[in-house]
Amino acid sequence: MELAIIILSVAAVAALTAWRVWEHQRTRRALAALTDERRPALPSPAVSGHPAFGGWHFTPERSGSTERYAKWHFRFTVQDVLPSWLMMDWSPDRAAEGRGTPDFLPAALFGPAHIHLVPRRWTVMADAGDLVVQGEERHPLRVPSQPDPEVEALGRRLAAALLTRGTDTFREALVDEIARHGTPEALRLLLTHFGHHPDTRRLAQSGLTHPSAALRVAAAQAFEDEAEAVLQAVAEDLTEPESVRRSAVHALARRRAFERVLQVGLHSRYGVEDLVAEALAQHDDPRVEHVVLPFLEHDDHAVAAAAAEALARQGTSQAVPALKARLARRPPAHLRTALEVAIRLIQDRGRGATGGLAVVPKPTPAGPEGRVSMLEPHQGHVSPLRGADEPQRSE
Repeated sequence: MELAIIILSVAAVAALTAWRVWEHQRTRRALAALTDERRPALPSPAVSGHPAFGGWHFTPERSGSTERYAKWHFRFTVQDVLPSWLMMDWSPDRAAEGRGTPDFLPAALFGPAHIHLVPRRWTVMADAGDLVVQGEERHPLRVPSQPDPEVEALGRRLAAALLTRGTDTFREALVDEIARHGTPEALRLLLTHFGHHPDTRRLAQSGLTHPSAALRVAAAQAFEDEAEAVLQAVAEDLTEPESVRRSAVHALARRRAFERVLQVGLHSRYGVEDLVAEALAQHDDPRVEHVVLPFLEHDDHAVAAAAAEALARQGTSQAVPALKARLARRPPAHLRTALEVAIRLIQDRGRGATGGLAVVPKPTPAGPEGRVSMLEPHQGHVSPLRGADEPQRSE
């Protein structure tokens, strides 16, 4: 009886293994046929002169040593129909969750009516100037070899809508989005890609006084020094969302407006400490240490590391006790390294006043030039290194 059970078990395992091998080989042959460059799989006519094609894309699933290709998406691509600078990854599902590309961008491109045609789980993408429409995930029993007509139809319809509307309509849709909703991303796109238009700068000028702080930060992109006060005001306003304040500090740092960043660090540093420390590390000012030193006590290791890196460049011996105190709290490896490096560099700098080695020329003709001498910390000067024939001074 036991022998029969063993034989059946071995036979079952052998049959399962053989089936997996057969399925793997069958899937591989189907994929090779599907992607054969000599015989394009799913060709489609051009859309208004732009090459178009569809194809199936799979998600591999491992089951033991075998890969199963059971989940498939059909993608329809229209080449070189979008601006090459455009980045988009949008679906109704992701937009409902507040992820990915905001709704305004596909609506501005294709018109709001066409966006309502996209099913919830489908995705519309911009990829280096190509328009890509991806359908919902499917589970066919075999490797699919026929196009998905619904995905292809939607891709053609969106491409035709975009070509009909034109780039200028896209610009007008961005202007309308800013006027209606004060969307910062729309203003950034407008300034970056339609900044030459005469209406764009006027719109940005009015954006500097907009009730939305996020839009004021976006509008500052179009201006130089006159916008720095706007950015500083946003960064110092603790009632504004932290993300908006951080974007304002980022903008000040890019402009190298270190004096304004220093003021933010002095008065309204909550939530932006790491950005302030990173920016002030490049600013040669004795006040930097005073601003950055309290950041070492922050619970966020990234903030403390940024403070240590700033002190490594700008700190004095007065910062060493605080650095050692944070080091004594057994920080993680990356923070420990930053603290140790800061302590070592500060101490190396301090040897110019507290003792150490310095290379100085000896002005007397009696000995060689460029001797190594010891600093005399109590007298504040450099004494020449004595030769073997010179008497030792008694202390």
